[in-house]
Amino acid sequence: MKGRLAIAVCGALLLSRCGCSREPWALANVEVEANALTRCVHVVAMGADGGRSPSDPALHVQPPATVKVAVFAGDLGTDLSVRAEGFADPSCALRVDEASPWTRVTLETDSPETVTLSIRPEGSCSDGLDGDLDGLVDCADPACAGAPGCPGADGGADAGLFPYVPSNFAVSALPLPDAGVLIDCDARYDTTAANGFFCASRVPAPVTVTMQGGSQAVLLPLGPLTITDAGRLTVVGNRPLILAVVGDARIDGPLLAGANHATPGPGGSWPGCTGIGGPGTFGTYGGGGGGGASYGQQGGNGGVGGSSGPGQGGFGGGLFGNKELVPLLGGCSGGAGGEDPVGGLRDGGAGGGALQLSASGVLRVSSAIAAPGGGGLGGDPVNRCGGGGGGSGGGLLLEALRLELSGTARLSANGGAGSEGGDGASAFQFGEDGHVDAPVPAKGGDSLTGVGSGGDGGVGGIPPTPGLNYPYGIGGGGGGGGGTGRIRLNSVQGCVLSGSPTLLYSPKPTSNLAGDAGCP
Repeated sequence: MKGRLAIAVCGALLLSRCGCSREPWALANVEVEANALTRCVHVVAMGADGGRSPSDPALHVQPPATVKVAVFAGDLGTDLSVRAEGFADPSCALRVDEASPWTRVTLETDSPETVTLSIRPEGSCSDGLDGDLDGLVDCADPACAGAPGCPGADGGADAGLFPYVPSNFAVSALPLPDAGVLIDCDARYDTTAANGFFCASRVPAPVTVTMQGGSQAVLLPLGPLTITDAGRLTVVGNRPLILAVVGDARIDGPLLAGANHATPGPGGSWPGCTGIGGPGTFGTYGGGGGGGASYGQQGGNGGVGGSSGPGQGGFGGGLFGNKELVPLLGGCSGGAGGEDPVGGLRDGGAGGGALQLSASGVLRVSSAIAAPGGGGLGGDPVNRCGGGGGGSGGGLLLEALRLELSGTARLSANGGAGSEGGDGASAFQFGEDGHVDAPVPAKGGDSLTGVGSGGDGGVGGIPPTPGLNYPYGIGGGGGGGGGTGRIRLNSVQGCVLSGSPTLLYSPKPTSNLAGDAGCP
């Protein structure tokens, strides 16, 4: 059936299709336990591209009950996730918060797979347990709306989208997503234009949220999110991005929000950014290097320019922000190199972006999630400008019911490196952008003579280095390296780590469960 999930209720009249069909199918045992509120069930399938479709017709049940359902592909393909969703009335018009967990199934022509989809009641609303296995505990579950000690129907339903209070947005501002998102290609989202490309999945309508202090972010409401190992999501733009996932999130491919030299990550280098590096000054025989930007780590100072009438290096920026990342802020730009002569390429690297991923279920990460700062630009062979300072890393906030990080996960907000100063003759080098997948300092632009080189960017446990002076002759000082940003991990049930924290994180994150439940 085009656009719908095809099912058949197995019985004597449908035995031929359920047991003898040459069409790929699977058998689902739908169990509705005693005391459940469910009186009607839809079996819902989600294809590999994130598209969903409910069964037609719906199934009337009277708990306790078991119904056998043959699931056929329709136009969703043969690799499906399926679940049973409960309704409080026999016509399936009044949805209740009862559903089975999502279960993977592959449809087969011969020897079809059998799966069990169990709908359980929440039960007690004060026992600290997830009775119906939907990832929502006690009063956070809409099934507990109006129960003693829980909010009323509206408050309970609102809170029920998340089993915790998420950072930087109110759950009441979150529309209920209508589909999951699967990213298996090179995807992109622009927070300035508030649009993007999510491979075969629909990009949801954005919601603008105002955070503490008045700054704004773009919020995207998503169903279950998967970035496969063949996929990548790159985020750009002038505002932070919040991915609000109702369900589980699995990040097996890179999720990137970093700067590219002087182009900031999403929400990076924001107006009035308080960690910006100081500019180098004009020098008669060489401009001073720009200071590296700061965020959670102090940026390096810029180097001094040529020996006669030298330009002074800019100071590293000041620390700012808080460990909770409320509000969610990106990094700042490194300082510009001092001029000599007027003009020339000398911009500092831009700040890494601001990215928040909030999942109501389990968040599993096996790839890079990164917001590095940009490398500084610098003097070119026809001028003696100081090198630009490195940009600081941005802000990463991950929160979920439970966080699971494999040994290949990499969470980073490394600083960008400073650029080499120009000497009016030889080639020059920009500073490297902060690294995405390793706690290795970005390398500063390196002069052939060893003077006027840019400082390295900061990483977890290693501060950025200052730009080098140009103490003789004619040439600009190097730009200082940028400092790291901030990383925050929030979890209800704790963190499961399969790798070394010294490799997983750069810089070391803070957590709502620091030192407990496996969280750093």
